[in-house]
Amino acid sequence: MNIINHSTITKTSTVRDQVAHHPLISFVVLAYAISWISWFLMWLMNMGTVNGLSIIGGTGPALAAMIVSAILRPEPSGVPISKYWRLFGGIWVCYLAVLAFRRLWLATGLTTAEGRVATQVVYPQLWAFLLDAMAAAVVAFVLSGIHSSRQGVRELLHSLNPRNQSVRWYWFVVAVGVYPAIVALGNTISVLFELPMPAPRATGGGY
Repeated sequence: MNIINHSTITKTSTVRDQVAHHPLISFVVLAYAISWISWFLMWLMNMGTVNGLSIIGGTGPALAAMIVSAILRPEPSGVPISKYWRLFGGIWVCYLAVLAFRRLWLATGLTTAEGRVATQVVYPQLWAFLLDAMAAAVVAFVLSGIHSSRQGVRELLHSLNPRNQSVRWYWFVVAVGVYPAIVALGNTISVLFELPMPAPRATGGGY
């Protein structure tokens, strides 16, 4: 038993040492691994215009940075665990509601995706909802990292605070809002002129 425990500790220490000596390489490998595996599964599992795996793939760099930061600075941050879970739960519920609304919005015919016939069936398969819930949990995990129990993760997220940057705060607002604004404008034009509204993964058998 002691030999097994010693072997496990040695392997864990070796991984941490490798990350500590090569943090940039570790980050790149993890980021690509998380994103590419998620997107490969997305290609295998056609869920239509709403696919939680695409969201998980998009969080690959953030997850990789948090993992590396947690290994480099594993000491406790001192933040109460209840504070973390309250933030996590709030973000998870809100983001899952956004994903559910988008799926309902597409499925009930308020808009149609090119190559897909609108259907009245909402969440026709349970695993589609479960995958949305998992994607929302990943997003909540990333955003709630500001209250992480690991000091490295907390410092990483705090470094992204606009108040700690020399860039004017309104540029952050522009960066966050420009993409949804363009999408909303394009959708509005499409509705006015009765044009088809293409969406990612719009072809296939079903959600």
